[in-house]
Amino acid sequence: MKIQTFILKTLNKSYKLSRNGLLRLHDGLASSYGQSPTKANALQELKNPDLGQFQSATPEQDLTAIDNILTHRFNFLGSGWFISTTQAPLLNNTNQVVAQQVRALLSDDYQRLDWHSDPKSGHRWQPTTWHSAVSYGKSGEEVLMPWTLGRMQQLPYLARCWADPAIREKLDSSTSGSDLLPKEIQNEILDFIAANPPRWGVQWTSPMDAAIRAINWLTAYDIFTTSGYNFPAPFLRIFQSSLWDHARFIWRHQEWDPVLRNNHYLADLTALIVIAAHFPTSRKMRHWLQVSTRRLIQEIHQSIQPGWFNDRSRHLLSPALE
Repeated sequence: MKIQTFILKTLNKSYKLSRNGLLRLHDGLASSYGQSPTKANALQELKNPDLGQFQSATPEQDLTAIDNILTHRFNFLGSGWFISTTQAPLLNNTNQVVAQQVRALLSDDYQRLDWHSDPKSGHRWQPTTWHSAVSYGKSGEEVLMPWTLGRMQQLPYLARCWADPAIREKLDSSTSGSDLLPKEIQNEILDFIAANPPRWGVQWTSPMDAAIRAINWLTAYDIFTTSGYNFPAPFLRIFQSSLWDHARFIWRHQEWDPVLRNNHYLADLTALIVIAAHFPTSRKMRHWLQVSTRRLIQEIHQSIQPGWFNDRSRHLLSPALE
């Protein structure tokens, strides 16, 4: 290992250790939930006419998938179908008040998702564990199960279905109605926020998964707003506050390494760009947008050189192309 690389790795590790120590001290004394941004720095939708134009080739299959999502039936990573449901989790004392305020916005008939367990092994992670102290992969449990649920990839799918006039017409003609889809998205986001305070539990162990989650949230949000849906103000207040929590977490925990950078770091940068683009009036978000864009361009240039394609390029760009 070159001496320069060794020094960079040592400094990077020392910085992360000191930063995590301060954050852990703070979160043990005060709530880890951040404050909602001011009106001047509020969330702004990125309306794109193409986002509101979808036409399903398999509407009946989509209706079946919608029913599975609404009843919280999932099939991840060969798990087989399972229903995810649980009671409100026990959180650390400093976050109980805010979590209860968020839970109060859930629909009365909404069944909470279990964000902290692996249904295949039955293992359950505690949401009272600091994110860097969460352990996994030691007793046969599969941490990708809660991580996959926590990415919330079903939300853009529900939004796409709601933007399809044919599917929405079928839902409107049913007893449930098409408003169930935006309501489900709100409930699932609020449920996640209430059950997973920032920097606590298994859902905050991977910055890349937090990045994917934020992008999925905003993709669904943009599809709905472009299609003419107006989210209620109480939800938007909690939603944009959590987006700030995600951005702060990703910014502080970027998966950078002087040598071993991969698609995790790419996801971190992409999420910061996407989140910051939705808060154009915030000076801090504009700074994160500029820095992350510059770093993303640097990563692309460093990974693709004329006449050759290195191993890092494959790990970096394959997920992006997908």
